Amino acid sequence: MARAREADRTSLILIDTDPMPTTEQGGAWWDVAVPEVSVRETVRAARADYERLRGVQRLGN
Repeated sequence: MARAREADRTSLILIDTDPMPTTEQGGAWWDVAVPEVSVRETVRAARADYERLRGVQRLGN
């Protein structure tokens, strides 16, 4: 992550996951954020909404 943040170009961060594990409630949840930087206004607006909603997100146990 540190190397990706310091890079002057786009980086790919691959997370190898196992689709079989689950939670007691069923399923799994991943927070895949909207890009932080974009030339497109729609993406920037979506990022602002994402950050606003993260701020009011209720965290589980």
